[in-house]
Amino acid sequence: MKKAGLIAMFLITLFLICACAKGPDQPLRCMSFNIRYDTPDDGGNTWPLRQEMVARTFSFHRVDVAGLQEALNRQVLVLAGLLPEYDWIGVGRDDGREEGEYVPIFYRRDRLRLIRQGTFWLSPSPDSAGSRGWDAALPRIATWAEFRDRATGKDFFYFNTHFDHIGVRARQESSALILRKISALAGGRPVILSGDFNSTRQEGAYLELVREPEGMKDSEMLSVNGHYGGSQSFTGFNDALQPNYLIDFIFVKGIRRAANHGLVAERWDGRFVSDHYPVIVDIYL
Repeated sequence: MKKAGLIAMFLITLFLICACAKGPDQPLRCMSFNIRYDTPDDGGNTWPLRQEMVARTFSFHRVDVAGLQEALNRQVLVLAGLLPEYDWIGVGRDDGREEGEYVPIFYRRDRLRLIRQGTFWLSPSPDSAGSRGWDAALPRIATWAEFRDRATGKDFFYFNTHFDHIGVRARQESSALILRKISALAGGRPVILSGDFNSTRQEGAYLELVREPEGMKDSEMLSVNGHYGGSQSFTGFNDALQPNYLIDFIFVKGIRRAANHGLVAERWDGRFVSDHYPVIVDIYL
């Protein structure tokens, strides 16, 4: 009888642990991070000197899912090796395989299960690999994934992108295209969109993304704890270069609450982790 009672207590405890482990109040930590492409022109800020710093940014901040920009194939492979607890998806923008910039999505496999994925080009021919849109200087892409959150049991979509740095029309058209793709792919399910949008809050591409009623919400505006850090996400490895220049964002749709939004001014012993600061936010699905 005593043994049966102990077994019953064990089963009840196990049930409570499982119930607590899968609940609606576990935030998903998201990061948007332009890691700067690998080029020898960066001198003391070259990728080999920064790669471990970038990887440690993931692990120290306990990021669940991250959208990166300016990652070349060799950089993605280095990060995958340094971050064995993460899986990733993405392709190169030039050929839809390995050439050119990736906008990969890295995610913790113990937290998220990948359901499906895809890539489209920010152009009038979004399914045409390498296509360049409107007045853009370069081909641009968006990577997307549908995930199931193992902690909450909820499904959601994650989109990640990098808008053109030259084409004003291309940026605004890219916003409209992404909104259409989100509607077609996600329907009414929750969506997170991260990226380097090369657009401030006063410019057309940003305003198009948040336009009511079908637009998205800037996650900073939903943060119950407000914002941490400054208002400059691009530094060019010199934080005096572009004061108050915020062009990296995490947007959401179908999500009502976020917390602990911030720009993390990552620098180690004077060396910048990248020429952009990462944006990190906790999102409640």
